[in-house]
Amino acid sequence: MPKGMQRENINLREKCEMLKKYDALPSCSQRSAAIKLGITQSTLSRLVRNREKTSEDSTSNINPKRKKYGMEKTLQ
Repeated sequence: MPKGMQRENINLREKCEMLKKYDALPSCSQRSAAIKLGITQSTLSRLVRNREKTSEDSTSNINPKRKKYGMEKTLQ
């Protein structure tokens, strides 16, 4: 992270909006798309890579603060 740059937390709604804007952009590199969206290329790459998880979380009715992730999907 460049010196003097603050880390920003992006909430779920903002992630979904950024992915929609990214999809609406014409075909270009992630770097130029990230500049147009006002985020870093690594952030855009992470959003695209985790697109399925983001869409799952946005449609679920569970409070994200209480959601637990573990190795096992089902408990015995």
